[in-house]
Amino acid sequence: MSNPPAHTPGLLAFAAKAPLGEIFDLTRLDDSLFQGRSRGEVSTRTFGGEVLGQAIIAAGSTIPQGRDLHSAQAYYLLPGDTSLPVTYQVQRSRDGGSFTTRVVSAIQRDRPIFTVTCSFQRRPDSGGMTHQVPVMDAPDPETLPDPLVAYAQDAAAVEWVRFLLDHQPVDLRFPEPPTRVRLARGEPAGPRQRAWFRGHQPIGSTPLAHAAGLAYFSDLLLLSSALGPHGRALGDADVQFATIDHGIWYHAPLDPGEWFLYDMEGYWTGDDRAMCRGLIFDRHGTLCASTLQEGLLRRKREIPS
Repeated sequence: MSNPPAHTPGLLAFAAKAPLGEIFDLTRLDDSLFQGRSRGEVSTRTFGGEVLGQAIIAAGSTIPQGRDLHSAQAYYLLPGDTSLPVTYQVQRSRDGGSFTTRVVSAIQRDRPIFTVTCSFQRRPDSGGMTHQVPVMDAPDPETLPDPLVAYAQDAAAVEWVRFLLDHQPVDLRFPEPPTRVRLARGEPAGPRQRAWFRGHQPIGSTPLAHAAGLAYFSDLLLLSSALGPHGRALGDADVQFATIDHGIWYHAPLDPGEWFLYDMEGYWTGDDRAMCRGLIFDRHGTLCASTLQEGLLRRKREIPS
């Protein structure tokens, strides 16, 4: 299977801060084949959350109505090229009475750059046993200042926040200064950070669009939570990083166009890898999703002259 030419009309990269509704607008090539675009203004390497969200849309487009995504387990195999469209090939692995499974491969230049297994569940007819252990304790986002105002005296922090807001379709509020801001101030930073997220434009009304949007946002900032104890931040000249795998489990409905709290912790680093986990709460404290991400994280090695 070959990709269409890179300059096929309508398939070129779109604006850096394009709304998620546009990012998730895939072209259906046949019953199990889809195509998406990338945001070439952000980076030459595709953003992991973008590929994950598009793959979820492709998988969900082959699922019968009445079934919602409950988990997605992704592996990043090769860096994606933002100058090329991405082809999503959906494998229909299982159609059971309660669960449906799809495996999606993202392909560029005839090579898989990413794969994800998505599991969908038939909506239960009635509620069953429920409980949650994690408790959210954070001020409401409306009580927190815009980060451009909150960190106005920190030039490096303002530059970072402005980059995020200019290149990601998100609004942000921080209950505490995040890892990068603390490091820019010369303060110690632990392996945890929290942020309120909200899509800066409506994402859509369907459970599939909401699941894809939440997956997209779940890749933002998560890996950086592992760097605080080491006095480094993603983007530092001596830091090499890349996502290896990413998992998200959905527990309750959530529209990511509304405020939600992302509580992130980098709980282990070693062997040039880091493990990070996240809890996603709606503003009422309901645990709506959990994430787990493993990333390459190491100091760049000096090359002998």
